[in-house]
Amino acid sequence: MIESMPKKAGLSFVVLMALFVVIVILRFVYPPDNVLTWDVFGYYLYLPSKFIYHDLDLVNQAWLNEIIQKYHTTETLYQAYIAPNGQWVIKYSMGMAVMYMPFFLMSGLVAKISGFPVDGFSMPYQYGLAIGGLVYTIIGLYFFRKILLKYFNDKTTSLLLILTVLGTNYIHQATGGNLAPHSFLFSLFAAAVWFAIKWHETPKKTLYGADGAYYGNDNAGAPYRGSMYTCACFLGSI
Repeated sequence: MIESMPKKAGLSFVVLMALFVVIVILRFVYPPDNVLTWDVFGYYLYLPSKFIYHDLDLVNQAWLNEIIQKYHTTETLYQAYIAPNGQWVIKYSMGMAVMYMPFFLMSGLVAKISGFPVDGFSMPYQYGLAIGGLVYTIIGLYFFRKILLKYFNDKTTSLLLILTVLGTNYIHQATGGNLAPHSFLFSLFAAAVWFAIKWHETPKKTLYGADGAYYGNDNAGAPYRGSMYTCACFLGSI
């Protein structure tokens, strides 16, 4: 059975907020004018092709070529390929698109109201998705802190937060690369591990369902990392 350590958690909360402020500042040092490019373009492509151009199979590529030429999203369309049946297929799984979707929909509304092109790539989409990445970042760090506080005191937790965010490449993935899968997966893993811990403490269907939901989207975002989730099965013996 996992037991919590008695602790006060004021310092680690202040550290968490300070780190998030640093991440936000660094994210906007260079405005996110064109962040939906390269691999992110492939992860994201499901959304405009389905909801704006109604062409998920990429049959009519006139709109796609126009987007690539206008926004310089990629040099070649390596994000999709022609399947044996002759149809185009986006080579990335759709988990990242699912996580992008709330901010994609809100950005579309902002674009329509403010007079920007509702094409999936105009300024409201660029900024909206970048802000969405920050939302997932703070969620991940929130759960990460909660996990650390289960095993360490407040000062040690604060130090581990600082070392993780500023002492690894997480700081890059949470700022300049915050729409790539890395920081999203960190957040999903942190949430999944937290709910696994809570389930081992008090088995409930709601906790099991929440854990499964996080794992499902994690595996959809990057299937080859899905096996890492099995570690949660052994948390009860810690």
